Amino acid sequence: MLLPRGELHAQRPALAKDVSISVEQNRAIISGDLHALKTPATHLVQLSFIDEQNNVLWPTSLSGSVGGNIESGSRLAIEWDITDDYQQMSSMITPVIFVDGLSRQYSNTGGPKNALLSLMVPGLGDYFVADHRIMHFKPYFRTISSLGLIALGLYAGNQRYHAEGEYKLFLKPDSWRYEGSDRFFEKYVEGDMQYLWFKGDQELLISLGAAIWLADVIWVFAKGSNNQKFINASRKDSGLRLGYVPGGMSINYSVHF
Repeated sequence: MLLPRGELHAQRPALAKDVSISVEQNRAIISGDLHALKTPATHLVQLSFIDEQNNVLWPTSLSGSVGGNIESGSRLAIEWDITDDYQQMSSMITPVIFVDGLSRQYSNTGGPKNALLSLMVPGLGDYFVADHRIMHFKPYFRTISSLGLIALGLYAGNQRYHAEGEYKLFLKPDSWRYEGSDRFFEKYVEGDMQYLWFKGDQELLISLGAAIWLADVIWVFAKGSNNQKFINASRKDSGLRLGYVPGGMSINYSVHF
């Protein structure tokens, strides 16, 4: 159903943005904006749905801005006559619009194993589970911010030093045996710790960098797991596990992402 991925990444992808779905009686209306930069003037637009169990629905009774020759920069308006395809629908579904074989959610569909790449270098696994060109917080930002904060923390720790100390008198443990000044002993005491920027700067900077690193590993694992579920579902035959709604469609909802 989708175009080969190898033919698609040679150019910057066109994407459907601000996608929303509303259901009125027996029709689902999917709308969005077709956004393209330096890509052909017309595009192939395809629509699928994914339900709460990550089952993929490929509707056939579509009309409107779907198929080939959809112009760049146009407002997408796709109508799906639900009764022509399925008579049952009580589960929440989310539209997935593919433009030239790519979608905003499923451009790169690497699995959760790519979290190991991010475990080695923060941000590395991102390139394999999502399209970095449409990510708000770019993978290289994650790399720079994580490793940069850790490096700053190590540098700050290396610059710490104790202020000049002084010799002080301390009472001997067995001072009762002595009299006068013999009851005391002299010991050099270092001055207060001097920090490069602020107290605890090393610990805070390293912790922030490690938190960004860990968050990236978790994000890549979660995104990869979701990709894998989607791919597995898309390879199955169309089998719906949705509740029956007698008398046609009676739901009315909207989903935005």
